[in-house]
Amino acid sequence: MNDFDSNREWRRLSETYVAMTDEELQAVADDAYELTDIARQVLQDEISRRGLPIELQKESQTPEDPDPPPEEAAVNPADLDLVELFRVWDMDEATQVKERLDAASVPSYLGPDLVDDVRLLRTSFERGVGIKVRNFDEQRAMAALAHSSRTPQPDTPADEVDDGEYAVHCPKCHSTEIVFQSLDLDPETKSAFDSKFN
Repeated sequence: MNDFDSNREWRRLSETYVAMTDEELQAVADDAYELTDIARQVLQDEISRRGLPIELQKESQTPEDPDPPPEEAAVNPADLDLVELFRVWDMDEATQVKERLDAASVPSYLGPDLVDDVRLLRTSFERGVGIKVRNFDEQRAMAALAHSSRTPQPDTPADEVDDGEYAVHCPKCHSTEIVFQSLDLDPETKSAFDSKFN
């Protein structure tokens, strides 16, 4: 490449890098080992001009070990400490509950096969299908379901939307002045579905 071509390439690259955001420059710097010498030099000049703490990668960061890191490895639900949170009685209900838990970022598993996708559910709803969550997610999951049950769905007719004024009553004295203190899980199933509230 002669001096004229080098100068023209330098100017073209300068205009390109000047127009990039800091994040875009970082992305280019991460792959700097693929750039020409001129491109690396112009990129470094632009990074220095902006005073950014970005370093050019001089070689590929591809790991030698192709196996995924442990935190990304597939989790076997059977190895988790799961509790049954809820039972659903048809596919629509299963889909709604699963969507609400997913929206709250609570991993959940359905049926005896502990599938995490409703479409993979291959069981009868005759006796209900259990939805299980990790033991430490139980309270968060119950809160997510309680909150979402108060939120009108997009296709709910306006005259059926609850105005938010509802009351929980004590099953014995019917008082509305109650406080949730704890949940007694059924000792055999450890399921919130068969539990008693205090």
